[in-house]
Amino acid sequence: MTPMPRTWRPIVDGSLRQAAAEVIEDIANALGERALDDPSLSHGSAGVALFFTYRALASRDPVDRELALEVLDRAIEAASGTAQSGELFGGWPGVAWAIEHVTAILDAPAEPDDGDGDGDGDLDRALHERITQTRWGGRFGLATGLVGLGVCALARLPRPGARACVSAVIDELDALAERREGGVAWFTPADDLRELPLVLELAPRGCHDLTTAHGMPGVIGFLTCALAQGVDHLHGHELLAGAVRWLLDRQMPAGSPSVFSRWYFEGPGRIPARAAWCSGDPGIAAILLHAARVTANHAWERDAFAIAHHAARRPLGDASARVHDAGICHGTAGLAHVFNRLYQHTHSEELREASRAWLRRTLDMRRAGSGVAGFTALVSEAWNRPKYPRDDAGVLSGAAGIGLALLAATTGIAPAWDRMLLLS
Repeated sequence: MTPMPRTWRPIVDGSLRQAAAEVIEDIANALGERALDDPSLSHGSAGVALFFTYRALASRDPVDRELALEVLDRAIEAASGTAQSGELFGGWPGVAWAIEHVTAILDAPAEPDDGDGDGDGDLDRALHERITQTRWGGRFGLATGLVGLGVCALARLPRPGARACVSAVIDELDALAERREGGVAWFTPADDLRELPLVLELAPRGCHDLTTAHGMPGVIGFLTCALAQGVDHLHGHELLAGAVRWLLDRQMPAGSPSVFSRWYFEGPGRIPARAAWCSGDPGIAAILLHAARVTANHAWERDAFAIAHHAARRPLGDASARVHDAGICHGTAGLAHVFNRLYQHTHSEELREASRAWLRRTLDMRRAGSGVAGFTALVSEAWNRPKYPRDDAGVLSGAAGIGLALLAATTGIAPAWDRMLLLS
């Protein structure tokens, strides 16, 4: 195994660093004043606790540390008081992930169990039951499916119950996999595309999802992380190698704005993917680079490097990139962070400059007096409805995630929080 670099270096200095530091301060003030009913990792207090955790590492201020633990306690209380989904970003597995991460980073005791002395075992049993007793079909991805539960289990290693959960996810992925001459893939059936009629028109029987958040790259990222953490599953190596081979064989024609499309299906109609962590080349490049380093596969590393540089050269104003807000998921801060992660592992100045450019664009998107610390997320109720700005304090689309990306750009603190995004 080739280890990833352990050092992390700030990528900005001077006036840009000062401007980012001022925004981080404003985000901290805004988030410290908000009481969130939503406990989730994506949009709620579990994600806000991550921001204050890394803010505490940067500031070394005990007030930030106490605030991180206080917000995490709110997430735990809210999650235990209401029915929660079984998804990583939107449900109780995400809160469990945040508990593991925050308490480990801050060297704080985890939430005590319910009095029977086996709280850890109870959670791992619940996770294992969720993994094995759900008919997953096409919902295998990071945000709402199997891979997300695997990420939760990885955070709980080396507990034996967590290891069993990671293995169970790989078993389920193995059962769902399509093995063809060209590699290994996972299919998204038509039933899981009901809210995307435009895709169904082109692929009425379903297609292959090429996004990090819901599709094939997320599977590659999870299998890589499992291998890196010592889970040597019988089928893990085969699935990983086959999935990378399948994905690399589905590139768009030369000259396309993106190397990969959002969806893959036979026949005409595929269009370039947006530029984002959740969808498109930047997230895919970072995941492939991680896979290459963990497996010491130099061919994959060359492919990842080429995809990353193609993404870095895509103009900031390219309409097909569809970058309209500042969040981590599909906005400017997410692009700044992914390119920063790629730079840290390659030392490519072109990737560093791409990160800095998207960081500047993030700061330019701020509007004083609006949203959370000047940032809003663009959302819509359905694919065919207009987008509108919404206040969002969370990690995926909101101020907490923007703050985390800014901290990663301005400090020497490695952003291990991006494990939930399968970037490390």
